[in-house]
Amino acid sequence: MAELPTNLTTTPQAFPTCCLSISITLLTTLSTLLPTKPSLTLSIGSGTGLLEALLTHHYPSLQIEGVEVSSSVNRYIPEQDMHVVTGTWDLLHERAPDATAWMFVYPRDPRLVE
Repeated sequence: MAELPTNLTTTPQAFPTCCLSISITLLTTLSTLLPTKPSLTLSIGSGTGLLEALLTHHYPSLQIEGVEVSSSVNRYIPEQDMHVVTGTWDLLHERAPDATAWMFVYPRDPRLVE
């Protein structure tokens, strides 16, 4: 796994392996919205997994698993917490019913959040 950045501040920061800017403020806000263990959050379209890894590093009470269409893009989520699907609607696989929350950075298909 790639090493996590340690220079987070309250100012959002862009990272080359992530499609959003991340700050301590963002992590704190998300940690108050996501359920804690034993509840599960699925991160749909987790990409490199940087956001998810930072969340679980700073807030170990969170259980977040990633879902992505390609295993090669993941750099930060442990293999056992990563699920590869064949497409958007394949998401409804075995882990989806177990999840208390789904997290999207940006859903490609708005029907997923209807």
